[in-house]
Amino acid sequence: MDIASAPAGSATETRTFRTIDWGGWAMLVALGAVFMGTGITIRQAVHAVHPIWGDVVLLGAGLVTLAWAALYYSLRVSAHVVISDEGFALVHGPWRHFIAWREVARLSEWTMLTEGIRYDWVALWSANGGRLQIREDLVARFGEMRGAILAHLDDPQETPAIIADLDQPLV
Repeated sequence: MDIASAPAGSATETRTFRTIDWGGWAMLVALGAVFMGTGITIRQAVHAVHPIWGDVVLLGAGLVTLAWAALYYSLRVSAHVVISDEGFALVHGPWRHFIAWREVARLSEWTMLTEGIRYDWVALWSANGGRLQIREDLVARFGEMRGAILAHLDDPQETPAIIADLDQPLV
């Protein structure tokens, strides 16, 4: 069963769906506070004897905090899903994983029980076997994102109900 892309005349705007990552934000703030607190403590201890070295340590702690926060933000906290006329993209930091609508061969949806919590998944499979999948708790408006995906596909009703129904094995 192939799922073709929507006709070219049905142009829609690019939609972005941000991830929910309160734990990531908490980690970012907590470790930033620890780095800066350590720098301030060391500065106070060293500043009485060597004022310049105390300031250098504080500046170094600030730079380490900024570098760590930028790296952590780009790798974890900034992840989002982009749905455009060209295709579906999962973006985190400098990486962009993309499947064009014309390459989508299969849409699969399933529910998985993880630690007593039921999560819905959506995956797009390309003709060459690649896939992009997203879990409902990772996107702020999962139902709206799912609807936007289905709007780009011609025949979404014939999708397999669970992952075990797929012809292609998980990679």
